[in-house]
Amino acid sequence: MTVLALMRHGEAAMSVPDGARPITPTGHDQALHSANWLRGQGLVPDQALVSAARRTVETFRATGFACAMSATEALYECRGQDVLDEVNGVPGDIAVLLVVGHFPGLPEAVSLLDPTAEPTGFEPGTVVLLDLDDGPVTPGSGRLRGAFTRRMPAMASLILLRHGKSAYPDKVRDHDRPLAPRGLRQAKLAGTAIRRYGHTVDLVLCSTAERARATLAQAEVAAPVRYIEDLYGASGEEILAIVDAERGDAETVLVVGHEPGVADAAQLLDPTFTLTKFPTSAFAVVEDGHAELHIPR
Repeated sequence: MTVLALMRHGEAAMSVPDGARPITPTGHDQALHSANWLRGQGLVPDQALVSAARRTVETFRATGFACAMSATEALYECRGQDVLDEVNGVPGDIAVLLVVGHFPGLPEAVSLLDPTAEPTGFEPGTVVLLDLDDGPVTPGSGRLRGAFTRRMPAMASLILLRHGKSAYPDKVRDHDRPLAPRGLRQAKLAGTAIRRYGHTVDLVLCSTAERARATLAQAEVAAPVRYIEDLYGASGEEILAIVDAERGDAETVLVVGHEPGVADAAQLLDPTFTLTKFPTSAFAVVEDGHAELHIPR
């Protein structure tokens, strides 16, 4: 074996469970461009090792490479040394081996193989090439040869906005409760904050509840809107399933919804996203698996 190609899966959709997430049209495009870059380097894999997750298998298929492929659970949620161990388990003399896996295992493997290599961002679809020494694949036995990332426009994949502070008038059912004066002010601030942070929204998915509709109206988001009844009272998993079903080619989707669903959705996408409260008119921006809470002032 002389050349090792480490490829991160393409951009994935947000459905759960994690192992079942498919790649998006953007992810398919990323995989295809990275494969074409490899072909331009005169490199076509003789064999591929692929994580058993759906998004990695679909990424390999999107490359169009005709080599034999083995899918293994060992490359799912693994560390860098695990990647090296799997490579060592490949029998025979292979000129080019492709590994399709995940972050952070792949960049850790690069750092182990070539400690002098500059860190690679390893965005979705990135492929990194290393020349390997003959013999077992061990720390220090590789040299970084090159890397390619299909650069996509900067975007926020998902914005989760909780409705503004609502009023509690007598004899009005929960679904029909309006915004309180404070909620009207909050919603305007939320719209301003979303624009200030530079997020261009391509599609809005809004609960049919009156307080969610009013929040969206006050926020003045310039994008197509779909009112989704199932967003009223939706769990985090249900919100993400709705986003996957509705987003189409939209790059940045804004969801106007309710607690605890919006916070749960953010935590499903980013398990490190922890908070004691998701205030009214606050919004979480989720980008490449990282969620950040913004509270308009």
